[in-house]
Amino acid sequence: MRFLKQPRMQAWLNHPTLFNAWRNLLDGNRAEMRRLLRQVLDLQPGEWLLDVCCGTGDYAAIANSKYVGLDLNPNFIAFAWRRHAGSNGKTFIVADATLDNFAPKSFDKALFINALHHFPDDLALRILRQVSRLTKSRVVIVDLMPDPGHPLRRLLVPLDRGDYVRPLEEKTALISQVFEIEKQHIYSARVAKEVMYVCRPR
Repeated sequence: MRFLKQPRMQAWLNHPTLFNAWRNLLDGNRAEMRRLLRQVLDLQPGEWLLDVCCGTGDYAAIANSKYVGLDLNPNFIAFAWRRHAGSNGKTFIVADATLDNFAPKSFDKALFINALHHFPDDLALRILRQVSRLTKSRVVIVDLMPDPGHPLRRLLVPLDRGDYVRPLEEKTALISQVFEIEKQHIYSARVAKEVMYVCRPR
C-alpha cells in the first residue's frame, strides 16, 4: 500500500474530485459532521466564520452568515467557488494557514478540520495561535486519531497525507497551550476515528 504515498498518487489527490472520493472513503457522508458543527458553533446571523484549510469547501454550507475559507491548493479553492456558486456571503481564498493577512478578532468563530496532523508541532502552534488571535469566541478543531481500532481503519488511515497524526494526549496538550478546551468528543466517521475539540480563545 506504499504506492498511495508515492508522488504520482499524491498528485492525483490534488484533484478535487479524487480527493473528495478519498475523504468519503475515510469520513463517509459528512452530513452528520455538518449537523454537529452547526450545533456546537451556534452561528448567529451576522457572525463571521473562518475555515482554515477548508479543502473543497465541505463545511461552507453550515454558515448562515459570512464565511471565509482558506486553502493553499488553488484547485480546491476553484472547486469550492464552483460548488458554492450563487451562495451569498461565502468567500474562498488561496492562502496558507499562517493567517498573517488578517486583523485581530476579524472572525467570530473558526474551524480547523482534519488539518492539524499535516503540521509539525512548531508550525501547528503558530497556526493555532494565529487562529486564536483572529477569533472572538469559539474554535472547533477536528483531527484524526492514530489508533482507529478496526483492521480496515488501521490499514487505510495511515495512508492519509498527514505525517503528524498524534496520540490523543499529545494532541490535547498541544491545543491546550493555546485554547481553553470546553468540550472533547471522540467518534467514528466510517473508516476514520476522529476527535472534536470545542475551544475558547484565551
